[in-house]
Amino acid sequence: MRRLISELLDLLVPSACVRCGIDGPAVCEPCIHALDRGGPARRGTAGGTAVFSSWRWEEAAPVMRAYKAGQTPCARPLGAALRRAVDALVAEVRAERDFGAQPIALVPIPSSARSYRRRGFHPVELMASRGGLHSVRVLRHTRRVADQRALGRRDRAANMAGAFALRGVLRPGCPVVLIDDVVTTGATLDAAAATLRAGGARVLGAATALSADRDDTPANDR
Repeated sequence: MRRLISELLDLLVPSACVRCGIDGPAVCEPCIHALDRGGPARRGTAGGTAVFSSWRWEEAAPVMRAYKAGQTPCARPLGAALRRAVDALVAEVRAERDFGAQPIALVPIPSSARSYRRRGFHPVELMASRGGLHSVRVLRHTRRVADQRALGRRDRAANMAGAFALRGVLRPGCPVVLIDDVVTTGATLDAAAATLRAGGARVLGAATALSADRDDTPANDR
């Protein structure tokens, strides 16, 4: 019911583009075209996780900041960006490996209970839903973690180590793609991937809407 009400409000409440300010949708078509330029880019994390991302933080930061502040209409364009990243990763994987008709599970990085109480929605799951993606809530937090922005690359990895656990049992060998909103160093994705592999999953990589090279992204407060 909460999600239905949110979708109705997205359609009925007048808005302006959070990136350029012109009247219209949360992210206008010219801005989307500008952000989409070049298509999804591939990078790797320190832990060896392949990550595809559609938009660069330097160009799309206003969209993500507005979304994290509660402007849920941004979920639709962000979800479309996430879907493009997922499609790019899956296309690469299927070109290199034979999966036949075996389905691939999309596993979101979970929100913390504190974050959910504050926002009233799970950012990654809402983005995925608005992008036409079906995600499976497999991971949960085991403890609170420190603000990643205050940490260097090595400390970020240590901060996230052991931060996740499985909510249930995965089918042995189940192919999985992790999904998240933003990747910076990839420490969060690597920790989640390690947990999934320990549970018997086959982690193919990760997909995010945004990719950041600097440490000026929103706090990792899921």
